[in-house]
Amino acid sequence: MTICFFGAYDPSYPRTAILRRGLKINGQACADWRLPVGLKAWARYPLGLAQALVNQPRLGKKACLFVPSFGHKDVPLAYLLSRKKSIPLIFDPLASRYETKILDWRRKPPDSLAARWNYFLDKLSFRLADLVLADTQAHRDYYCQEFGLEASRVAVLPVGFDDSCWSAQNEHHQEGEKPFTVAFFGSFLPLHGVERMARAALMVIRREPSIRFLFIGSGQTFPLVRNLLMEEKSGRIQLLGWMGEKELIQLIRREAHVCFGLFGLTPKASRVVPHKIFQAMALGKAVITLDTPAIREFFTPGENIYLCPSAEPEAIAHGVMELYSHPEMRQKIAENSRKLVHEKFNPQTLGKTFLSLIEERFNLKP
Repeated sequence: MTICFFGAYDPSYPRTAILRRGLKINGQACADWRLPVGLKAWARYPLGLAQALVNQPRLGKKACLFVPSFGHKDVPLAYLLSRKKSIPLIFDPLASRYETKILDWRRKPPDSLAARWNYFLDKLSFRLADLVLADTQAHRDYYCQEFGLEASRVAVLPVGFDDSCWSAQNEHHQEGEKPFTVAFFGSFLPLHGVERMARAALMVIRREPSIRFLFIGSGQTFPLVRNLLMEEKSGRIQLLGWMGEKELIQLIRREAHVCFGLFGLTPKASRVVPHKIFQAMALGKAVITLDTPAIREFFTPGENIYLCPSAEPEAIAHGVMELYSHPEMRQKIAENSRKLVHEKFNPQTLGKTFLSLIEERFNLKP
């Protein structure tokens, strides 16, 4: 069997890279049918059809087309090509466009033409695929209820992490050698709720001035967070901006005791478990995040994660102080979560699960 990655996807995006590596580890043959990222969808389609003359003959009957994350606009073309070849089409949206752009980012009103267009793209791409992947059961339920999908056509496959780089194996420092540090890294999306983390950080340093906070990244809510912290002059709260993955891993591994997950109040925040949570755990860091249905699908509060009952800054600050004041609890959570993600959410395991889904649905084997 050959799994053909199709569309204008980014091969370095974590979800796609993790699945590709996991398939390779499991001995699965993969092919690439990439379309130019910079072209509009209407311009990609003629190119995709032209490439079909070259690529399709190379795919045998034991094959499937796989459209990676965010490839909603590529699914209709993939559908036509898969039907012509009589092979299955699998789509990994990672998120709904309507859910992300309209409900989470709030770029346009829900009754706008843009909102209707994104909703249409979601519904069309989901319904054309023979199998749709969801990162959590909560997301699976949302796809089925919102877009009318049959539950049998949607399967859960967590995002996990890349254990070739996100690993605590080279960590040798002792906790007492540095100030207690809480870190957030990410793209400052509304679902992350970084502004609530920042308000909590201000509360914490008033109670315990020795604690330090690092906010790494940038994005939609970054200006709001920067304004909230403008009057903070102690240097205990730092905005570090974007950095390369290698540098980020080294910084978190070396400096952080605790990592923030997400504290957004948008509906999407309750349905996702982002890469950053798995990545921080893989580095042996205790994670503090909002208590959501999606989080509880994979983790147990007090055992391998610290859950806040609300996203209010006071609740977040209380959680940080709990983890600061109880090092044995923090270290237990960190170690348990590290073992859990390395056992169940590594590329090899996720790749094996993906192959099992394909075999179960389509009777195709590697």
